[in-house]
Amino acid sequence: MSLGTNARFAGTCDTATSFTMAFASAIDTLRARGTLTFVSSGNDGSPSTLEAPACVASAIAVGATWDANLGSQTFLGCTDATTAPDQIACFTNSDTALDLLAEGAYITATGLGGGQSTYGGTSQASPMAAACAADLLQAVPAATPDALEAALETSPTHVTDARNGLSFPRLDCLAALQTLAAPSTTTTTVPCAPGGAAGALCVLAGFPSAACASVIVPRGIGAQVDRARAALGAAQGATSVRRARRLLAQARARLARGRKLARRAERKATVPAACASALEALLADAASRAR
Repeated sequence: MSLGTNARFAGTCDTATSFTMAFASAIDTLRARGTLTFVSSGNDGSPSTLEAPACVASAIAVGATWDANLGSQTFLGCTDATTAPDQIACFTNSDTALDLLAEGAYITATGLGGGQSTYGGTSQASPMAAACAADLLQAVPAATPDALEAALETSPTHVTDARNGLSFPRLDCLAALQTLAAPSTTTTTVPCAPGGAAGALCVLAGFPSAACASVIVPRGIGAQVDRARAALGAAQGATSVRRARRLLAQARARLARGRKLARRAERKATVPAACASALEALLADAASRAR
């Protein structure tokens, strides 16, 4: 949906203010009842904040990419000297809480009152992602919100935002469908000692933990771990301290989302309590090392 306010926040904002708490409560309730909320990240051109309610942890925050090579474009208060498919549009708000990218400039769709409308913005990208989720749910009616999010975020195409060095999955609906239909996999735990990106990666090599050996772990948790691993791997190869810190912050945000999903799985009894507790502890350990 095209939801937005004038308030922007760095990272997740569930407990930042009374109104973001209200947003978080509503979005969490919808998710618990089987409904995902897709939110445009905002068009302020910020590389470090998202508009509320895109910053709510349970929302799917969607930023915009260009759909084609359109040459130099000045739009929504900023200029991209060049444009190309899978290039983040300069107006897109982006930070560690951003979940997904989709084509957002320019999109031709049914116009209000009839006819067609061609426009751009994150408010065009977000409905693209929501429409894909609707198609996925039609194809796999039993898919849970967590499974849908995981499928969307395991896109084979990732786009790096040159403004902040963070990498995000770009919507690929066919790949999401293939992921949704694929079986889950498990790994075994290995001992770890170091801190930083290497230490966190070492801990995550033990995901989902021995306590879950005979359990199908919700895909949403696995998707967050995959994104954390990608950010940690990029942090190891970062050429500047600033970029490494941003990537580590992105990894911590994904691990925090995974912990939240583990707690939800325990409450809904979709995994045994022992497995959920082990997952939460493992993700907390990785997050504490990713500094």
